Amino acid sequence: MLAPAGDRAAFLAALGAGADAVYLGAGELNARRGAKNFHAQDLPELCRLAHAQGARVYLTLNITILPDEVEAALQLAACAWAAGVDAFIVEDLGTVALLRELLPEARVHVSTQANVHSAAQVRAFAELGVRRVTLARELGIDEIRVLAAVAAEQAVEVECFVHGALCICYSGQCLMSSFIGRRSANRGLCAQPCRMTYEMVDVAGRRLADPGDYLLSPKDLAGIELVGELAEAGVASFKIEGRMKSASYVAAVVGAYRAAIDTLMPGVEGSVADVPPREPSSASGFPRRELKTVSPSQFSETLALAGDPTAGFPRTASATDPSAPRLTDAFNRQLTQGYLAGIRDNRLMDYRREKNRTTPLAQKELAVNAEAAIARATEHTTTLDFSARIKVGEPLQIRVVDAQGYSGSCEAALVEAARTKAITPEEIREHIGRLGGTPYELGALDLDLDEAAGLGFSALHAARRAAIADYETRRFFGGVARPETPSVLAAPDLPRRKTARLAPEVVAVAGSLSAARSALNAGAERVHVSALELLEAEPQAGIIPVLPRICHDRELDELMAVAERYRAAVAGNLGQLALCQQRDIPAEAHWSLGATNAYSVRELARRGAKLVWLSPELSGRQIADIVASVPVPVGIAISGRSELMVTEHCLLMAQGPCDQRCASCKRREVPTALRDRLGYHFPITTDPTGRSHLYNSVPLDLSEALPEIIAAGVDAIRIDGELLSPRSLSQECARIRRAIVAAHGSGEFEKPNTPVTKGHFFRGVV
Repeated sequence: MLAPAGDRAAFLAALGAGADAVYLGAGELNARRGAKNFHAQDLPELCRLAHAQGARVYLTLNITILPDEVEAALQLAACAWAAGVDAFIVEDLGTVALLRELLPEARVHVSTQANVHSAAQVRAFAELGVRRVTLARELGIDEIRVLAAVAAEQAVEVECFVHGALCICYSGQCLMSSFIGRRSANRGLCAQPCRMTYEMVDVAGRRLADPGDYLLSPKDLAGIELVGELAEAGVASFKIEGRMKSASYVAAVVGAYRAAIDTLMPGVEGSVADVPPREPSSASGFPRRELKTVSPSQFSETLALAGDPTAGFPRTASATDPSAPRLTDAFNRQLTQGYLAGIRDNRLMDYRREKNRTTPLAQKELAVNAEAAIARATEHTTTLDFSARIKVGEPLQIRVVDAQGYSGSCEAALVEAARTKAITPEEIREHIGRLGGTPYELGALDLDLDEAAGLGFSALHAARRAAIADYETRRFFGGVARPETPSVLAAPDLPRRKTARLAPEVVAVAGSLSAARSALNAGAERVHVSALELLEAEPQAGIIPVLPRICHDRELDELMAVAERYRAAVAGNLGQLALCQQRDIPAEAHWSLGATNAYSVRELARRGAKLVWLSPELSGRQIADIVASVPVPVGIAISGRSELMVTEHCLLMAQGPCDQRCASCKRREVPTALRDRLGYHFPITTDPTGRSHLYNSVPLDLSEALPEIIAAGVDAIRIDGELLSPRSLSQECARIRRAIVAAHGSGEFEKPNTPVTKGHFFRGVV
């Protein structure tokens, strides 16, 4: 069980409540920059506290990394590794690759921000050397079982979220907060526009649905009743969301899941605080627990003792104790088992933001529960038995051992005869026992002492510290000592390339074949069309199938067949890119792969990308920096409505229940939008799989920035015209062609007739 910690109190509460591991952020390079977080200098103490209580510490580097942040990310990783951090949770592909190159002994876990939801993606990340993937939250248990089996073949673990807030958009794919207010969810500063109010309207502004005002707000995930099934499916780690939450929340939720897990899997760890970390297995260091045979009815009965089927119970109190805080007391939102249980309809949503109402008494109880957990973590000590051999003319020898048999030793300088006063057994016990400021206490002392031996106390202290350090290395790090000072991790220099280019290629994205043909006739050199629109279509020169970035295993074969037939593709995720490379299909990398630095582009090129579309969250300066340092052509969006969200839940379900026959859905034929409280309209489309796509309220237009774009050496510019009619897309392609001419000083730039945005080109993201 992996618990969140946004500050020291939450960290201690997680340990005291029974977490197997705790994840946290240090500094700014993490996906919860709004949390209090930690500093790099805090990490040695936190790691020692956790390790002494049988838990591990994972550092989050789970945001997109901008060009000028690469070195800072590597140095933070080096400091954290020296401090004792057990693994890094990473989103950025370039950072994953650099850590595997520069710090190969480190465990790298792939963040849920990487949007892993298919077997091909699991295999692709396994090839990169990662040790664990955190799966997308939109998967059901049957899918998770398949991916866990695939991962096991690759000696990789899978982790899944079991509790906490749900994003309506696939993680790592949301641009809404970024485009509305510059606060990027992919950079850890989400302003949560999904928790704001909207109306669903048609083109005439008529309201189409009234289930409530919070049309993008899911309930919170509570998978506590599913932990047994998930463990049997092969999940190695249950992750709890909540680095912005209080210590009271952390203690209550972690305690409830600790009790639920131990009900199904007793006798292996018991109280985590009383045992060492689990010994490394060939896959990961987290061997599978043996499951106790418990029927669903028995498990539900056990949970019901806490008060209701989703309540759980804290490890710190009897399950029958009526005063024990319930899991629901720690929440404001309603709870759901979500996609884990195959729920993707309106049962997932909290349209009216109905809140759990907890009594003031329960909130006191939550605080008391947290204080007790923090006290357990703070006061915990491990008893170490010492033996000391102090013989004149022989090396000083100190050995320590704990109750589980983990040991460490030190052999120091030769012991000399006392010149004035010999050291006494009482003095040795006193000074070996000076363990203040550590999580250890002195147990037995076996002393082999020459009565004539002389020994300075400082030498005895140094030997004791060295023996404990050796013990910690053997117990916590498999016998491989961490460096005393952080290594210097320097990203390799990338060759500079010539940036001079007369004009970039014009590439259009079309929503239909007729629109694609219009774009080609108007001067687009290539047109991207969703492979879902090309299932029956014959290949045509200039048309490139786009493999959807969300493509579950059940859908992949049919879509890859389109790429095979066209002998070209735009790969929407790393797994698709790997499959294209294996099948010798020329492929471009979709912008949703989040390339925000040259090392990400480099890795995509290594994985077969012939052209990389950069993230739309980059500024012009950052784009120029990347273009000058990569070995493969790159492109950017210049025009059109940017897609802000892709959701597994169909947003049109707000209009009422449906039969989920998505391909023939009549609602899809009605142009629909979400209208926010300021009157802006965000268009919605749905595809034949039932997934929804939400677009920006105003289109992008960077035509006047073309001189800068051309000077930077950008190879291709893209018109995002999925929502345009054939005629409108043709007109936009022609306008961009004329703008390229104007960029060379041969004409005037044409102003659009409607409001537009410059996106992040001039301002960047924070």
